[in-house]
Amino acid sequence: MPKAFTDESIAAFELLSITLGAVEDPIFVKDLEHRFVLLNDAFCELLGVDPDAVIGKTDQELASLCDVDLQSDSDGRVFETGDEFVGEQALTDARGQERIVSIRKTLYRSSAGVPFVVSILRDVTERKQAVKLLLHQALHDRLTGLGNRALFERYLQKAIDDARRHARGLAVLCFDLDRFTVVNDTLGYQAGDRLLTAVARRLQSVLRPRDRVARLSGDEFACLVEGCDEPQAALRIAERIHEAFRQPFKVGDTRAQVDVSIGIAWSPGPESSQDLLRFADVALHRAKRKGGGTQVFDAGIDGAATERLHFHNELQRALHQDELTLYYQPLMDMATGLISGAEALIRWRHPTRGLVPPDQFIPLAEETGLIVPIGDWVLHEACRQTVLWKRRFGLGCEFNISVNVSAKQLHDSGLASRTREVLEETGLPADELILELTENAILEERARARELRDVGVKLAIDDFGTGYASLAYLRDLPVSMLKVARPFISKLGRDVVDTSLVNTILTLGQDLGLLIVAEGIEDPKQLALLRQMRCHLGQGFLFAKPMPATEFEMFVAKNAPVSRRAAPAWAPRAAADLRMRSAQSA
Repeated sequence: MPKAFTDESIAAFELLSITLGAVEDPIFVKDLEHRFVLLNDAFCELLGVDPDAVIGKTDQELASLCDVDLQSDSDGRVFETGDEFVGEQALTDARGQERIVSIRKTLYRSSAGVPFVVSILRDVTERKQAVKLLLHQALHDRLTGLGNRALFERYLQKAIDDARRHARGLAVLCFDLDRFTVVNDTLGYQAGDRLLTAVARRLQSVLRPRDRVARLSGDEFACLVEGCDEPQAALRIAERIHEAFRQPFKVGDTRAQVDVSIGIAWSPGPESSQDLLRFADVALHRAKRKGGGTQVFDAGIDGAATERLHFHNELQRALHQDELTLYYQPLMDMATGLISGAEALIRWRHPTRGLVPPDQFIPLAEETGLIVPIGDWVLHEACRQTVLWKRRFGLGCEFNISVNVSAKQLHDSGLASRTREVLEETGLPADELILELTENAILEERARARELRDVGVKLAIDDFGTGYASLAYLRDLPVSMLKVARPFISKLGRDVVDTSLVNTILTLGQDLGLLIVAEGIEDPKQLALLRQMRCHLGQGFLFAKPMPATEFEMFVAKNAPVSRRAAPAWAPRAAADLRMRSAQSA
């Protein structure tokens, strides 16, 4: 007990000690000499320490528990200024394990005027680990542990920037396995997964440590080679890969002999990351058609450049000749089973190619800038159609229409003003429009996102977890909705890690007051788990596939509720189960 205390102060100090003992959060108190004078049971349990071994000790004497300089500096600032300190610090428990805590330090004076610093902790170790794991999952392939396409494109863009500054060349190698489907068909998919894992290990063993290797999809891999000033250097690396694949792979109790086809895109100067990947992929497909081996990209391969120009001209024509159309997929309230809205999805009705899905023309539209006028058309058509449905079916304000916005659109300074004009022209209230943005886009264009929010629309992060996995940034982003990416939902209930990650996203998102949408729900087990986690909205084939406007009207007619009074998405269910009639018929 500090000697400066009077009897009255001692009584107050004892009362404080009793009070702190009843608090669940870990708390400790230090005097002006940075000695621990009080700590509660929660603090002792957190670090696994005996209070008698801590009381009366200084930071220097307890250096094994904490960063002495960090603790002393923060305590000193509180003593000197009287200002509260808030931050995060690392503590080490008695077992030597690090615990990350958020800490709030406040100046306290006894009745005798003796100053103390009261530190209140909150253990955030598991949350930090969950965010770290989520980030790793977003940028790495679960099966092989290699980087995924998102991480590879990030490395590639950085390599292009470095090559531009230092006038160096670089190469991208894309390769996939020949006859990989034979392994899957004869030995099963589990054997195929084991083979892919073995391939990843072998690639890492023959490539240089500085060469970035990633699994892009399926049995397709890519390698980034920096400082490659001539194509022959990339060809030598390709030959090392071919040599490594001449040895069979052990798959369970059998051996599998697979070859590899390689496409190389070599750049002596700056290129876009999309171009380099596309060139390498074109070369890869050329190598496959030749029966394997290695192919270096040439602009004349199979008239790829001519075909691309022709496709671009057709897309321009489609925009002006009413060949574009919208399909709609319903958003369902997980608690009530009622339609909460719809997502508008673009399709291209090509006169000879038939119905063209967006992944075949949207990348070209983004690269050429056509995505801006196409995006404007989608926004106007979706808002116009929604207003018609609201009038026809008496849908209330809880029915929202969702529209995807690409990074290229978000970068356009006129997007907010055009969105306001569309809303005024169609008569759709701003708060009934949801604009879906990717994590990467909204992080890079926060100012543009805030402009859209100021229009009054709702902003959603689409495919959350596949970009920067930015749980740590959510508090500062102008968004009101998260859409959990389909890959996480597909493993729900079957993969412990994915199930835990989904639960983490839902919990933290709800804590931040965000509406959560689960994408890609395909079976009742996923639905049941998401309901247990109090997910707000659901979307997926279990409810309905994307459908043309006329079919969606029939879906609404079957599933529209008698009353459109809004209810919280987590309220007790009013019906026995979600309405599945349309999903069953589909």
